[in-house]
Order: sequence, then structure tokens, then C-alpha cells
Amino acid sequence: MTAEQKAAYDTLIAEVYAPVFFDKLASYGIVPATAAERDALLEIAEGFDSPAVQPVKAASQGSLIELAAHGLRTVRQRAGDPYFAAAADRQVKAAAAALAADPAVARAAALWAQATAS
Repeated sequence: MTAEQKAAYDTLIAEVYAPVFFDKLASYGIVPATAAERDALLEIAEGFDSPAVQPVKAASQGSLIELAAHGLRTVRQRAGDPYFAAAADRQVKAAAAALAADPAVARAAALWAQATAS
């Protein structure tokens, strides 16, 4: 992945996905206390494209959210993750359709599509 494609991915997460996701969690009283918890919550929500890309690591000491992410990762890898992959695909398509009017987001989406197509 090129630096430009990585930047496109980061733009999509920061501008499209994360604000909606964390606002929704906050409405339930769930607010990450650390960057590690924030990353773990994103990991739980996003799912995994390929278990081979994200190998399960031994659980280390961490917050309840980080341990939950580890447990969910283990289950998804063992099950092959058929449900979460389909749900993630639907969410990406809905977000892309809603935000295509923003030129920065549209460009980031196009760059990311090129990165994942190769």
C-alpha cells in the first residue's frame, strides 16, 4: 500500500467511520479512556477482512475493552467470520453513498479502492 493509499484509508476512518461510531457509543455511555481502547473498539466494530492478516495473539494485560476485542478476534478467526464480513460490506457501501458528495472523501475512497484491488 502506498503512502497516498494509507492516507486515503486514514481519511475514511477519521472523517466517515469514527465520528459516527464514537457518537453512537457515547449515546450508550461508552467512551474510550485511552488510544488503545479506541483502537480496540474500532477493531471490534470493523471486523476483519482476513484472519490470516490479523493473527490471534496471546491476551496481554489490558482493559476490559481490549480483552473483549481479543476474544472476539479469536471467535471470528475460528468461525471464518461470514456474518461480520457481509455486515461490514453493507456499512461501507452505505457510508460511501452518503458521503460521495465530499470531494476529499470521494478521492480517499477511490484511492483506497485502488489499494485494495491490487
